[in-house]
Amino acid sequence: MTNSTAQNKLGELFVDIGVGGLGKTLKALNSVSASFLLTKNAAVQMIKPLADMGLKVAKDAVGLGKMADALGTTEENAYKLRRYLREFSSEDLMGDVANVSQKFTDIINHQGAVDGLFARSMAKLGLNWQSYNGSFEDTLKFIMDVKKQLKTLNLPKNIELMHLRNLGLQKFQYLFEKPNFNIQEAAKILQEDIDKEKALDESMKNLKNSIDDLKTKVVSKLIDA
Repeated sequence: MTNSTAQNKLGELFVDIGVGGLGKTLKALNSVSASFLLTKNAAVQMIKPLADMGLKVAKDAVGLGKMADALGTTEENAYKLRRYLREFSSEDLMGDVANVSQKFTDIINHQGAVDGLFARSMAKLGLNWQSYNGSFEDTLKFIMDVKKQLKTLNLPKNIELMHLRNLGLQKFQYLFEKPNFNIQEAAKILQEDIDKEKALDESMKNLKNSIDDLKTKVVSKLIDA
């Protein structure tokens, strides 16, 4: 089988399966030599981009209910928070918010000692860790309190980052520089926008299933070639 024939075979496969939207993946796969495609191991390696894509889809579309539990709030609020954060950053910041919430919850319920670096940075920023209870609303307030104090103190960026790291908020440094960033505004997101988010998640779940099916067909087709 020539390299050109192998590429044509891949192209026919993707057309047959009806995944024209995966153009970037096909482009990457077309660079694989014909001889490389003739082994089972090669076939498995070749569809790795599909596997990675499937994992990304699964991460984005599945488990928001669990994240809501970790945040101590409703799934609706979790959707609103995710929607708001995505307007400012491509990074996944939901877990960082949940970790901060858990830290305060543990402290309030005597499930863990107050970390020395955490307490030191709270004091340096003029914040009292005993003023926060770990609830969803309180955690968002804490994040905005940190932003306010950093603006007031106008610390060197490296010192600012050190404190944010101690508080578990290092990924928020860039967001805090945006004057219009106010995470508490997430509560004002309209229900119609949340419905769109939910519809998108459902579509992404369906896409993941299609990708899983596609991976199976690609391997099968190449092994039989």
